[in-house]
Amino acid sequence: MKPRHLLVLLWLAGVIATGCSGGGSDANVETTQPGDEFPTLNTESQVCAGCHSKNVAAVYLDATETPVAGSPTIIQEYARSVHNTEVFATCAQCHKPATGHPNPTTADVNPDATGTCLDCHSFLALPHLQDNPATFDALAPAQFVDLALTGYDTGAKGGCRSCHNPHDTTSRIALFKDYVNSSGHGDTQGEAWIHYRWKGTNRTACQRCHTTSGFISQVTGGTGIVAFDTADNTKQTLYCNGCHENYSYKVRSASAVNAVYQSGTSTDPIYGTFSDASDPNPVIDPVTGSQTAANTFPNIGKSNLCLNCHSARTIGDNIKKTAINAAYDFKNLGFINSHYLTGGAIVYAVGGYEFAGQTYANPSYYAHNQIGTSLQPATGTGGPCVGCHMTPARHTFKGWTKDSATEKLTAIVSRACITCHSEITAEGMNEENERFQAALAALEAQLGMTGFYFSPNNPYFFTAPYDPTYIEPTDACPTNNLAVLNWQTGGTVVRTWNTTTKKCVISVGVSGTDGTGEKNMGAAYNLNLLIHDPGAYTHNRLYAKRLIWDSIDWADDETMNNSVIATLDALVTAGKLTSAQRDSVVAYYTPSSGPPPARP
Repeated sequence: MKPRHLLVLLWLAGVIATGCSGGGSDANVETTQPGDEFPTLNTESQVCAGCHSKNVAAVYLDATETPVAGSPTIIQEYARSVHNTEVFATCAQCHKPATGHPNPTTADVNPDATGTCLDCHSFLALPHLQDNPATFDALAPAQFVDLALTGYDTGAKGGCRSCHNPHDTTSRIALFKDYVNSSGHGDTQGEAWIHYRWKGTNRTACQRCHTTSGFISQVTGGTGIVAFDTADNTKQTLYCNGCHENYSYKVRSASAVNAVYQSGTSTDPIYGTFSDASDPNPVIDPVTGSQTAANTFPNIGKSNLCLNCHSARTIGDNIKKTAINAAYDFKNLGFINSHYLTGGAIVYAVGGYEFAGQTYANPSYYAHNQIGTSLQPATGTGGPCVGCHMTPARHTFKGWTKDSATEKLTAIVSRACITCHSEITAEGMNEENERFQAALAALEAQLGMTGFYFSPNNPYFFTAPYDPTYIEPTDACPTNNLAVLNWQTGGTVVRTWNTTTKKCVISVGVSGTDGTGEKNMGAAYNLNLLIHDPGAYTHNRLYAKRLIWDSIDWADDETMNNSVIATLDALVTAGKLTSAQRDSVVAYYTPSSGPPPARP
């Protein structure tokens, strides 16, 4: 039994008695739109259609206040919603018109902003709403209605329209569920959203990608930095209005990305940033004292939005820029971290540490950077990211289906993939991934043989295999899980406990082989980069193969001499690689024309 309020019925009686003074008078409007069927309005709301059957929400108006062609009316939208079909909320219950409306004309034109939505939805808890925690909890989830976007002095008022169309709350529910349940962008438990207090003043450089507020600032020409309330301990995911202007769901227009990368390290963190492409002044890296590494990406339409966060925080050139400064000789230097999910940069053969004398530019036949452009007209117009990840899966951002138990692909559903690769199969992609993972395992093993042990724990490279059971002392220098600081082959550092400052003082021990530190970190950087872009074997298979081959080739004997295959055999002999892994790597580098395996 749906609620019916006596006040609503009395109001309706008043409207029917007084009529309307600015629109039609038919209280039984059957709302239709070309090509679509709309349900009849509930009885209580039909009288509203008499005056408002032609009204269009402001989000559908162009700059001249004219409705965009094909825009639905508010009545057509409301007709589709369960607010109408199940009579959960009538027009009057939301807009609360004055008695006798339309004379007087008083009504609540924005129930979301005044908090009326909460009259019925106050029961919503996480993932939508929660009280601001007194202290920050790194394990607590993010939420969908955020005080920073709705106004700290208004509670949660105005937050619903960040994603929901207030008139048609129903049509996109399945899409929202896909976004929340199958996309990292909407995952309220995702590390990208909950791990740090992104709203803190010590994380301002991170806000452009780890908060919706910062992202909106970034893509609309701002700095990407937001002045959050200092007492705000809540967390944001990427809300719908991050990429969409409003609940018309028009995609924001973002300009081509000019990325400026700063040389942040684990011991001296200066996090990467972007500058405006029109800025005539070179950005000076505060770590290296030289001009920062930079890359200007092409204008790829809607995919510009994606590149703002998926083009790395630092790139391999940052290591080379750091080497220019004599103060950073790689004998006492924290790891320069590539950051995570850098697929956008990988597509354009940007991001890796590139060894001198080697070729890394995309060949003429490579076309992944042309997807969604006029150069590949059958793949859409949204650029590579949208072309592959949003056709037709939309807001799952997955162009494939996967077995949740085995993590194996079960089908390729991206139209862009199928358009260009008619022969593509899930089995073939699984095999390619297995070979890619085996190649990464070989690089990890060889780096370990050189004294640089990878771990998924930040800062990723240690002087011995990482021990997750080790508890670091608070009154002495640690003896286990020591981060690599001297990157020269055979180099060490000395850690001395300062009893006054209660901190470890680091100094160079054994210097190591001069001139090897930059390239050793470069090889480690490439491993970390590709491990944290699990789709690199698809984004740009040639670039990924070259980075891995060259990194192994350097790490095995500090010489670029194509010794990779012999190194694989040595790793098997040393028990660091299985024979099956060795065979997968050989297959990975064997060209389609046949053996022998070689750098592509």
